Amino acid sequence: MDRRGYLLFGAAAMCAGLTSGFREFEPSGLIGRTRDASGLLSIADLGDRERPYFDDDPMTASETGDDSMAFDSDGGFTMVSADHDGEGGLSITASETGSSDPVTVVEGAPGTELQGMAMTAATYTVDVAADGDWSLTLAQPRSPAEEIREPPARAVGTGDAIVGPLDTTNGALVSAEHDGDGPFSVTLFLEAGTGVFDPETLFETTGEFEESAQTSVAGVAWAVVRTAGSWTLSFDVP
Repeated sequence: MDRRGYLLFGAAAMCAGLTSGFREFEPSGLIGRTRDASGLLSIADLGDRERPYFDDDPMTASETGDDSMAFDSDGGFTMVSADHDGEGGLSITASETGSSDPVTVVEGAPGTELQGMAMTAATYTVDVAADGDWSLTLAQPRSPAEEIREPPARAVGTGDAIVGPLDTTNGALVSAEHDGDGPFSVTLFLEAGTGVFDPETLFETTGEFEESAQTSVAGVAWAVVRTAGSWTLSFDVP
């Protein structure tokens, strides 16, 4: 299925590339360990093919300046990666067809943004406002059963990352450590979650941090880590 459509602004046309397929990940690409000696993925770049995200038809687009495109969402957790090279900020919103209430996807300074959101199964209009070059990837993972891990599991990293997939059907005690002066947050998303209230923000703080929390998210889940510092996430049986 072609999940991309394009709306043209004047004579400017969207230039987009479709990336299909994913590689089986190598042991060197694993972050953390579980009881079966495999590990959780820690994704820092959706374009890194050594870090598969289990979507064989992600949407990718790149352009300069303002533009708009259509995205056919299958519904569920959506990984978002945006790069912007310009002097001003980057603003990306998405609104379902027939809706007048856009949802903010990215709002930030030049650089790279990596985050997640829950989307329904619908066609969205994605609007980009930028004064420079930008690229965007939207991926909706459908994790193979053999790649889903169970607690106990652990992931370590520096900077923004998307961690998973993890089965929290029987619950999970999540422990987080953060080494840095800036903001730190961890949000857990159901892979099949389509509602804005489905994600659960487990931690949201600033500075050095070490704490645990039990999640109410039950099912195949992904954790979105937002920080510039170093972090450790541990998932244990409650």
